[in-house]
Amino acid sequence: MELNFPPWLFTWNQFFFMFYVFVAVIPTAVLLSKNNERALARRPELFFHIMGKVGLDIALVMGISGSAIALMGSLQNFDPDIDPYFQATYIVGTMIFGAGLTGASYCFHYQQLKQPLVYKLEKQQARKLALIIAGVVLVQMYICKINFFDFWRFSWTLIFQGVAFSAWAFIGSWSGKPPLRCLIESNISVTFLFLAMGIVFWFAEGGDYLNSRSNIFVLARTLFVGALLHVILYYVSLSRDESHLGDYKTKTWHFAEASSFVVFLILAPVGLTEYSRESTDQANQRVNNEDQQLEINQLKAQIKLLTEKVGEI
Repeated sequence: MELNFPPWLFTWNQFFFMFYVFVAVIPTAVLLSKNNERALARRPELFFHIMGKVGLDIALVMGISGSAIALMGSLQNFDPDIDPYFQATYIVGTMIFGAGLTGASYCFHYQQLKQPLVYKLEKQQARKLALIIAGVVLVQMYICKINFFDFWRFSWTLIFQGVAFSAWAFIGSWSGKPPLRCLIESNISVTFLFLAMGIVFWFAEGGDYLNSRSNIFVLARTLFVGALLHVILYYVSLSRDESHLGDYKTKTWHFAEASSFVVFLILAPVGLTEYSRESTDQANQRVNNEDQQLEINQLKAQIKLLTEKVGEI
């Protein structure tokens, strides 16, 4: 048995998948380290602790946003001649690297660290990081061949998503929670709600994949918008010194659960039980075909024999 490596492991796309996730984590960790220059002067290794915290907060969500972009590109540029499993490796690429960096961040981050650190960015630093994120998002869209205008198709769903986001954040503020926390939690809630609705709409057209592509595209775009807004709100929280209010590590896993369900619901690689069923069905079909061919041969022989008798008469 040989291990089959996906083709993109040996192309430049692999490095962009890594860059897409790392650019949201490493520059942020560098800037936070500069803002804690006095503490790191005594203990330079604290940089890894800071990078671990940032990675736990947004690495996986950033990877999810990249996978959502790749999924939208696959739907917009569907080609039946391209191996769907080959496309799937591109779709899950950034999510895989986001998960890997998140796992490494668990090793780097020490939650009970007593060293006082400030997780705060200057507003100008946060704006620069947000612009960098916007840039890599546009590059990812270009690589995945997403037409800018096609991205806004069925924009009424985005309007409803925005209205629900604003309404839920406003209602959440009645509880007395900080406004930024209300925005973060409203974004997650609305994203999951519209993902669930998108799956329902998809099932409504589930009999034909080609006719379902528009519904699946809206599903992927909902995931992308929610994940990207989550990252942007993270930078806002850093600029306001309120990152502790977001409980980002917990919310990251909420995104992971929802996105894993959606992505694997769409891609669904062949598993053991499905392979077993298909193998059994193919074996039964092969036996049926052989039996039918035997009957056809017998009928042909009988027809030939009857033809010869009629000719003799």
